[in-house]
Amino acid sequence: TRPEPAIAFAERDWVVMGDMRNLTGDSLLDDSLQQAFRISLEQSRYVNVLSDAKTRQTLRMMRQDPATTPVDREKGSEIALRTGAVAVLMPVVTDIGGHTKVSIEVVEPKSQQTVFVTSAEGKGRDSSLKAIETVTSDLRDRLGEAVASIERDSMPLPEVTTASLTALRAFALGQKRFNEGNYDAALGFYRKAVELDPQFALAWLAQVRAHFAKADPGSGIEALKRARQLSSRLPPREAMYLDGWEKELLAPEQALATWEQMAEIYPDYVPAQHNASRGLMLANRFREALEYAQRATRSPEDLPSIGLDQLARVKLAMEDYEGSLQASERAVLSGYTQASRRVAMAAAAKRDFSGAEKALSSLEGSDRHASIERTSVALDRGDWKAALRHAQAGFDLSGEETGFDHRRSQLLLAIAQAKTGNLSAARKRVDNVVMQSLRSLERSENPDVLDDASLALAAGIWAVRQGNREIVPSVVGAIRKVGMRGKARVVDELMAVAEAWHALNLDDAELAQQLIQPYLDDTSRFQTRVVAAEIMRRLGDPKGAMIQEEWLRERRGLAYAEIECGYCLQALNIMDSNVASGTSAMEVPSQAPFAAQP
Repeated sequence: TRPEPAIAFAERDWVVMGDMRNLTGDSLLDDSLQQAFRISLEQSRYVNVLSDAKTRQTLRMMRQDPATTPVDREKGSEIALRTGAVAVLMPVVTDIGGHTKVSIEVVEPKSQQTVFVTSAEGKGRDSSLKAIETVTSDLRDRLGEAVASIERDSMPLPEVTTASLTALRAFALGQKRFNEGNYDAALGFYRKAVELDPQFALAWLAQVRAHFAKADPGSGIEALKRARQLSSRLPPREAMYLDGWEKELLAPEQALATWEQMAEIYPDYVPAQHNASRGLMLANRFREALEYAQRATRSPEDLPSIGLDQLARVKLAMEDYEGSLQASERAVLSGYTQASRRVAMAAAAKRDFSGAEKALSSLEGSDRHASIERTSVALDRGDWKAALRHAQAGFDLSGEETGFDHRRSQLLLAIAQAKTGNLSAARKRVDNVVMQSLRSLERSENPDVLDDASLALAAGIWAVRQGNREIVPSVVGAIRKVGMRGKARVVDELMAVAEAWHALNLDDAELAQQLIQPYLDDTSRFQTRVVAAEIMRRLGDPKGAMIQEEWLRERRGLAYAEIECGYCLQALNIMDSNVASGTSAMEVPSQAPFAAQP
């Protein structure tokens, strides 16, 4: 008996949220109620709300300043037409004789005509959250959502946000700063929000996200704990998002399963698609990662600064150089300058070194992460002095000694030092990497646990190839002691690679083969195939060695794109790729092309 929706709206269609008109004269309501409308409606799995970040980005594409251009009926309709949204929602709040009335006007974007208006009111501004709940519930009903779904996916706004409109406004201002990329300012507002209301779970969760965006996830652990304590006050989607980040920071080997599950339950929630793709890429499961990356970029909600960059990395790992270049160049054009690193990686994989250097030159010299590609490209083209210069710059900019970036930068510096003949300094540097990484592994609540274990093993692999017979038993023993074995394939596989090189140093090629055999499959890491080639030679199997060398020659994209421990093995991968291709300027013993080389 229910009426048909007054607009042609289907499940999972998108709407644009216009700027709220506040006619009360109370400025406190400006940002707080706008945010409340969004949070209330985003609980629906039937209606998709275009994010504020995507809305503002679309304004920029329209050559409008998002800081000064209001999303009114006209601009909201144009945004809807550009993004494929079906309707524009124009919220209004007014004061009528001491009663606060909230309304949503539903606008059809092509004609810009009002389809219907739904409203509710209460006495005083403190009643506005309840009125918003009533309005959004009626809106969802009139757009065709089932009553059972509305009841299932609706929590009271004071519970999932805060009863303090001041705290809600602080949170809303934090969201604005976050979408602008100003993560420090966003954190300041989120902290103010929880100072005003310590039970504001969404504001605690937002702090976790901001710390991760700053590449400082460890600082978000306390906020994560507070969000977990208050998880019953989170909407269902955000509660699952919290589960994902809890696994990411405290049990990273379990994170991928959570992100994959969330990506299936919330197929239009782009962060879940990105995180699932990223987790699969870390596992070298690139075909599966590609599907999630493509889902994200097909969504009208996708931000090219994230989705296209991730797609570029996956395509490069799959040796699709042109596809990777197209995606990364589009990401750069969208305003994400960091995607220039992917442009450089894809160009260098094609041996277009001038293109790679041009892309890297567009990044600031003080970009410590770009020093990874700068060093690798220099090593790739045989310019050892330039490689050392870039690696040293990355180390100088790597931040605090206790940070993971500092530890990783030392391995890159050691590889470059060895190529310029300073092998003694390189060995000391690698010993330091191992010591610091293993010490970090002993810390409780270490968000870099997988990266630290992988980095210690990567340093051990480099050292054992230099003839160091003590380092691998030390590293492997320490990793087993902290219970890392069997938790993540990336650690187990790199451990097998390190132990295989150790076995080769002891002239036991058969043991080395037994160690590496379980990992010779479709998700093998580059260094796994490097040691496999050497094992085949030691066993007197030139055909087997040739098969492995061909594998290495055909995967220069993987050599650049493989992401364990933040590209910590990229430089070594590239040099081994060149050895396999016969293009390396390195001195390599004729009887063992991959053995004992920096």
